[in-house]
Amino acid sequence: MRPSPPFWLSLPGRFVACASLFVALPLLVLVALLIHLTSGSPVFRIEEVPGTDGAARGRCLRFRTTGPGSPFFHTIGKWVRACSIDVCPGFWSVANGDIRLRDFLKMR
Repeated sequence: MRPSPPFWLSLPGRFVACASLFVALPLLVLVALLIHLTSGSPVFRIEEVPGTDGAARGRCLRFRTTGPGSPFFHTIGKWVRACSIDVCPGFWSVANGDIRLRDFLKMR
């Protein structure tokens, strides 16, 4: 695993991630509530972000949009994936410093 870059280099990406989370928070809460009500827990899944050398760079959160649940859950899952809302919780991983914004945008 590579050494992490200096903290100040990640500040612009973290700021963008925090601003994106703040703007999208009502939608994220609504989607999380719908997933929980129609399929139960867990609402999120953790995905490993691969690096250029194939090794894992970090972990990223995503909404769980497949698996056991009601037919309404599967309809919600298709819509969430089509609108790319399932990757929005990944901004938390960027704001937390687990991955860089550049790596997050590459995995979409």
